Amino acid sequence: MNRKITTLLFILCLTSMISGNLFAEEDITWVAKSDMFTARAHIGCGVIGDKIYVIGGYDGFSSLSTVEEYDPILNNWTVKASLRIARFGVTVGVVDNSLYAIGGRTSMNGDSLTLVEEYDPVMNQWIVKSSMPTARSMAITAVVNGKIYVLGGEPSYGSISNAVEVYDPLEDEWTTLSSMLEPRYAFAVGVVNDRIYAIGGYYFTGNLRKVEEFDPVTNSWSIKPDMQEERSWHNAVSINNKIYVIGGADSTGLLNKVEEYDPSNDVWVQKENSLIPRMSFGAGVVDNRIYVMGGYTTNNPAITPTVEEGTVNFLVINQPPVAVCQNITIPVDENCEAFITPEDVDGGSYDPDEGATITLSVDNLGPFTIGEHCVNLTVTDEHGEFDTCQAKVSVIAETPPPVTIVELTNYVINLVIQGNLDNGAGNSLMVKLDAAIKAIDKGKVKTAINQLNAFKNSVKALEKSKRLSSFEAQLLIDAADLIIGSL
Repeated sequence: MNRKITTLLFILCLTSMISGNLFAEEDITWVAKSDMFTARAHIGCGVIGDKIYVIGGYDGFSSLSTVEEYDPILNNWTVKASLRIARFGVTVGVVDNSLYAIGGRTSMNGDSLTLVEEYDPVMNQWIVKSSMPTARSMAITAVVNGKIYVLGGEPSYGSISNAVEVYDPLEDEWTTLSSMLEPRYAFAVGVVNDRIYAIGGYYFTGNLRKVEEFDPVTNSWSIKPDMQEERSWHNAVSINNKIYVIGGADSTGLLNKVEEYDPSNDVWVQKENSLIPRMSFGAGVVDNRIYVMGGYTTNNPAITPTVEEGTVNFLVINQPPVAVCQNITIPVDENCEAFITPEDVDGGSYDPDEGATITLSVDNLGPFTIGEHCVNLTVTDEHGEFDTCQAKVSVIAETPPPVTIVELTNYVINLVIQGNLDNGAGNSLMVKLDAAIKAIDKGKVKTAINQLNAFKNSVKALEKSKRLSSFEAQLLIDAADLIIGSL
């Protein structure tokens, strides 16, 4: 069965579920956006709500304390409260709408810092938090379940770390975890399904394409497939359970290449290049759009204030509908014939695609004579995809409702035996009838009536959920009413 494919621009928040639809990625469309006020590289970057914050950095002469906020909707920048201490190579994590600027250093050859500052965007102010145990710059952060994981980096100029420490903002405490398998700095991370992926970077042997996966639950690392390109000073973002690695540098120079990693099948795929090669830049995601900003470029001057927006375009893949049938029992009319509609034998057919519409049809609407007949229900979506199922139509002579509670009980049992009512629903109805019988035997009329009314409500619910035909439901309700009237 061929599946038709329609194009859809995927516009859901990064943390949203993908409803019932299936998507396959296309490429990324890149466009230039408004420049930052200050050209800078080695910046920290974090997203709070629908705003992107660029923290600190290096302008080619000195470290910066300045902070800028980018509004992607208005495409403009606003200056915010500066860091308490100017620094670059700072890494950033966001938890509960607070931004944490961690580590970094104040000069190109200076010592790395343990400093942690928390930014409150509502108050537009910074406060100092508990220091990181290991001084580091050029480290990378990942946030999982409200905790900030700091990985690798440079403890001092010319050294490379594989240390991993986690910060709990609620407790303002740090914990040391299992180290990465490979020491590295100038790398990138992505988070998918609460797993952290350390990607590429630099070690003394050169640029890396190696990838490691960290499981915070087991506090353990495992090796994953290498990137296609070795690179350092790149960045990465996560969208729709995929990781997009952007730019950086290899042994030949700066890159604008983009790779996508799918952890579900461990496959790397090349995507559309960003507009310009850049390294040591910031990146963030708002409404499923990638924003890269600043860094070193091949242009003059080398450090840039430029910003690019990358929109990930998706294909929505149509999924066929699912046909669900129910067996029904119907009486003949005055001409000893019976007719049905598709809805009569529909037991809750559905389409897994969100917002899709379906149509129902059967291969035989009647007339039917007394006896059992099989019909085929076909469910079709707007793309022509379909599914079928078979239902049994039992045609009977007009049957008067049971007039005693024992007759009603036997009728429910027969519905189950004939396959017109599932065991679970039959047992639920029988429990209420048994309770009514016991109440009648004890002379507790009010209790019996309450149980019979509960029986009627259950029958209505079964009819609504299409677990019982309308004919059978009305017959059971009429019988219950007759019995109530006789008490």
